[in-house]
Formats: sequence, C-alpha cells, structure tokens
Amino acid sequence: MTDPICNLCEKKLSEHTYEESIKCAMELIKQGHKKIGMGQHRLRQSMHD
Repeated sequence: MTDPICNLCEKKLSEHTYEESIKCAMELIKQGHKKIGMGQHRLRQSMHD
C-alpha cells in the first residue's frame, strides 16, 4: 500500500499524529475541501486502528 500525502501540509499521512490529522482535515474543510479533509482523516485513522 502506498503512503498517502496530506493534501494540506504535504507530510505523509502515516507521520501525522491524531491532532495533526484533525488540524489538517479541519483546515481543508474550511477551505472548502470537505470531502478531501474527511477522506484523508478517515484514511489516516484506518492506518492506525
């Protein structure tokens, strides 16, 4: 499986802490990218759970 990159800060999603993941997702949602923000946070959760 490839390691997806955050659409906001360009870091690998697997390197995000839970808080960073939420922060980036919220920022993407604020910028009008709700699907991208929700999707990448969900993806990051599935990697760690």
